[in-house]
This record gives sequence, C-alpha cells and structure tokens, in this order.
Amino acid sequence: MKKIYFYLLALFTFQVHAQTYTHTETFDNAVFDSSSNNSWGSYGFTSPNGPVFYYEMARNASPNYPISGKGIHLRYSQASFIEITFPDGLKDIYFEYRKASAESYREKNIEVLLVANDNSTTSLGVTPTFGQTNTLDPTVHNFSIADINRAGSVKIKIKNIGSDTSLRDFVIDNLKWNEYNTASVTDNQIAGLSIFPNPATNVLNVTSDVAHTKFVEIYDVIGKQVLKTKTDRTINISNLKSGVYIVKVTQDGKTASRKLIVK
Repeated sequence: MKKIYFYLLALFTFQVHAQTYTHTETFDNAVFDSSSNNSWGSYGFTSPNGPVFYYEMARNASPNYPISGKGIHLRYSQASFIEITFPDGLKDIYFEYRKASAESYREKNIEVLLVANDNSTTSLGVTPTFGQTNTLDPTVHNFSIADINRAGSVKIKIKNIGSDTSLRDFVIDNLKWNEYNTASVTDNQIAGLSIFPNPATNVLNVTSDVAHTKFVEIYDVIGKQVLKTKTDRTINISNLKSGVYIVKVTQDGKTASRKLIVK
C-alpha cells in the first residue's frame, strides 16, 4: 500500500512540475509612481505579450519587498487589487507571491476571481493562508490554477479575500499563463456548421449542411448558461449583454462550440 501511495505521489509531483507556460510577465514594464516616494496609487500598462493590467492601491515592490525586480505590492482587502484582461483567452495561470511589511501581521489569502461582462465575479481559487506573524518573512510561494479554459477576452481580478481595511500587504510577481483561443474550443465536425453574423446584435443564425434541428446553449465567460433553445436556423439573442460568449451546438449526436461576440 505504501509503495502505491509513494508512486501516486511521485506521479502527481511530476505532473505539477511538468506544467509549462507560453507567456510570462515579470512586470519590468509595469508603471508605478516614478518619484522617490514610491506612492500608493492606481496604475496600469499593456504587456508586450498582450494582456492589459490595471491595479489600485498599489506600488512597486522592488525597493523593499522584491521577489525578482519589480513586482506589484498590494495593501488592503477592500481597495487593493490587480485586474488583468487577457485578449486571447485563458487556459492556465501561475504567479509567485510573498508577504510584504512586518507590520502587516494579519493572515492573508490571495483569491483569483473571474470577472463577467456585468462585473460580477466567480472565485477560481484561493492560496493557502500565509503571513500571519509580526516578522518580515521573505519566503516566496507560488500558486497556479489549471483548466480555466475561457475563450475570447477574459478578465480576472487578484486580491486578498474579504473586504476589510486592515493591512494585508503582499507582493505578486512572475505571472505566467497559457492562452485559450478558438482553436482550443471543441469541434466534433458538424458538417458545414456556420454561426453568423459574428459579431451579432439581436439575431443569430445557426446553419449546417443538414437541415436538422439544432440544440443550442450559450455560455458567458464564467461558464454560466445564459440561453438554451433549439432551432432550425434563427435564434433571438436580443436579451444578451454586450460581451464574449461560447455557443455550443448539438446536432445528430455531434457537438461543436464557437466563440460569439455580442455588440
């Protein structure tokens, strides 16, 4: 039994370390207060790799609490956060983090939230508790979330859990991710499948080489089903808000998915 346990543990460890990422952001191009005060504020920049970063009640971690050069130092649960918009979808994400400031002795749990078109959020994961001592702990931790699998433009928010105003200082650095684009969306070969217009406003047409009934499900970027119907061709989407969606079509036992943009 012990042999089986250690074998499974070794296999799991190998799989964790085998994860690779195609993009990395080290925050070398991140914008902060350029004065010697390194003041708290709201800043943002666009990564050379594509994502757009926006962060509030933040400052450069490099002078006092670096992980490796620049990093984003956040302070409170309520007002400090990072928002990242990935234009080409998001499959997996990884980042490194550490405690900042010996005065910030309260426990910390960093949460990763998926932000929907209406700005509602869904939690994707929370780090283990760290930093609950009144000493400066330079230990660098890492956290990853796999199989997010959201196509199109995807926004996430990183912050400490809760909404209080007590000090919970921490630093984020060395963010890595894999994109999830339309090539990653499953397609089991519904012959001649076409979804148009795209972008769409009020009406969506779903056609294929065979004029059989199609069962259609539409999901928003956090995976919530917003429409379910069946059709021979036309669907009314006038109730959908502007944003990116995934359309899942099933016909004659075959299923395909497509990205849809609603204006």
